[in-house]
Amino acid sequence: MSHATIPLNERHSSTIPAYGARTDVGRMRDHNEDNYVAAPPLYAVADGMGGHEAGEVASKIAVTVLEQQAPTTLDANALSNAVVTANYAIMRAVEDGHGAEGMGCTLTAAIAGLAPDTSLILTLPESILLTEQIVQLFS
Repeated sequence: MSHATIPLNERHSSTIPAYGARTDVGRMRDHNEDNYVAAPPLYAVADGMGGHEAGEVASKIAVTVLEQQAPTTLDANALSNAVVTANYAIMRAVEDGHGAEGMGCTLTAAIAGLAPDTSLILTLPESILLTEQIVQLFS
């Protein structure tokens, strides 16, 4: 998705905020490992981990599964479960020969716009291969 852009949302809803999304390869790499989803109420970005192969594969799996599994309510446990499901999908992809051993990604996700001034935000700065820590975030 190098240099991909989603224009600002034109909807004039009192709860769904205006949004935009863009990703850029940056100056250090020759390919982009970012993937995102901007599908209200879900907003998420995943970035392949530097120094590991197939980060773009891991980040694509993460946002695809998250979009399919994410809650449409402000439910922290459901969002956590969606991330755990994405984690398992990444591990299965490696077992099935897609991507590379040790691939992973960072992930930041938000459920927003369902209620004024209320959002649910999850961030995993190192890797989504942190299942026990994810569960601890929401326990």
